[in-house]
Amino acid sequence: MHIDENGMLDIQPNDLIGQSVAILGIKGSGKSNTAAVLMEEMLAAGIPICVVDIAGEYWTLKEMFPKVTVIGRSTETTVDVALTRRNIAEVACTSYTNGASVVLDISGFRAEKSKKTDEESDDWELRENVLLEYFREIRKQALGHRIPCAIFLEEAHNWMPQRGVTAVSGVLTTIAAEDRKRGLSLVMVSQRSARLNKDVLTQADISFLHRVRHPADLKVYIDMVPRPPRRVRDLVNALDIGTALILKKEKVLRYQIRLRKTRDVGFTPTLKHVPSQQLSLLDHLEAKGGKLRSV
Repeated sequence: MHIDENGMLDIQPNDLIGQSVAILGIKGSGKSNTAAVLMEEMLAAGIPICVVDIAGEYWTLKEMFPKVTVIGRSTETTVDVALTRRNIAEVACTSYTNGASVVLDISGFRAEKSKKTDEESDDWELRENVLLEYFREIRKQALGHRIPCAIFLEEAHNWMPQRGVTAVSGVLTTIAAEDRKRGLSLVMVSQRSARLNKDVLTQADISFLHRVRHPADLKVYIDMVPRPPRRVRDLVNALDIGTALILKKEKVLRYQIRLRKTRDVGFTPTLKHVPSQQLSLLDHLEAKGGKLRSV
């Protein structure tokens, strides 16, 4: 697998089947790029994946891997299969038992409970309840079929928090703890490692640690990395964008992760994205014939 820039990192496809993986780091550290690289490498190796996409950013995987299916409800793209209360179990069962890779786009579902009365609101529309039904069916099918599947969980701390529980935290924790032997892998992606359930995080077989700043997140790294605390701080503070400390068994490695090959539609705009010819709004309206100007 070609994960780092020079192709030197020794991680093979079978190393990721039935394993838990953590990808941690602040926004802009290269965390999401690392997640996308692992998705690309797993797909290239023939490992089925399920990407929980909260922002509608991973549909571009289809451009390189046409067999990837986008399911769910999206604010950013047109899904291939819209999920409903009636079909969600069937879609989950069919995708898993046939080894099909999916992007589970939940950006179009509600993140929080509605302020409507109980009679008017539909809790099924909540993202966490959609994930609960989907992965409950995956677990059910995995009991008998034992087909490898890597579940990528963006913003994992929101689904499996250190404090409190969510509707889906129980089934995800069970997948991480008990379903490895059935071939299910959980790839946890989080920018706040201190808020991610420690019982799940400590079970990670491979960890990609990008830069963090918050003392609580750094403390998590210190607890994870088998090096003296001062050494861990120095290693983390020296990390550049895209560089990660990689924990694999007892090894602590440092690699620059390669850039993703698939298109990144979730990038943060910079100055170069501002139109080169900056005119006033009035100038633009004049160019359009002044039709929108007030009279």
